[in-house]
Amino acid sequence: MSYLVYAMSMNSKILLLTLLLTPVLVQAQIYKSVDEEGNTVYRDTPDDNAEEFVVPSLNTIPMPRWQAPAADKEEPEEAAFRYTTLAISSPSADQTLFINTGNVPVNIVVQPTLRQDDSLRVLLDGSRVVNDSRELSHLLNNVDRGEHRLQVEIVDKKGKRLQSSAEIRFFLRRKSSLQSQSVIGPRNSLGKPIFPGPNTAAFQQTEDPR
Repeated sequence: MSYLVYAMSMNSKILLLTLLLTPVLVQAQIYKSVDEEGNTVYRDTPDDNAEEFVVPSLNTIPMPRWQAPAADKEEPEEAAFRYTTLAISSPSADQTLFINTGNVPVNIVVQPTLRQDDSLRVLLDGSRVVNDSRELSHLLNNVDRGEHRLQVEIVDKKGKRLQSSAEIRFFLRRKSSLQSQSVIGPRNSLGKPIFPGPNTAAFQQTEDPR
């Protein structure tokens, strides 16, 4: 008899569990009763001692909607580096230089300091006269007299031009070979000037006729 009661109790529990887990069966009417042994029995048909059993609603969690993963945002490109100052400080614009040797000093201003892989080029009348240098002062040798234009460029390690300065104009004055060889007054065999003595005509002309 105890085995039968145990089996009936187990069957009741299985039925209840099935009803709780099966949404279709939840819609059917369920009745709860207690048998002579005090065991709770669940049936889908009522008896004399049965009462209607309301199946508690199941807690459900809505499934989240699937969303495609967001595409990786492209990192903004780093702003191109630019020097705040790139200029030729000397010679100045439209300056006239009197340098007989033709050796023209050029000074450059760069701010901020040149980066490790950058270098300078100096252009005279459109032609490179200084290549890939990090020096800010240069001496241009034997520049012809006349009008000239200067410009400086910054290039990277591959020789690509990154930035250019404003072009400046200057003028160079040099003595010609004829001017350097001109002789004013008499000179001796060593090329030194001969000063008139008291017995020379030139000296006598300067004397007071009185």
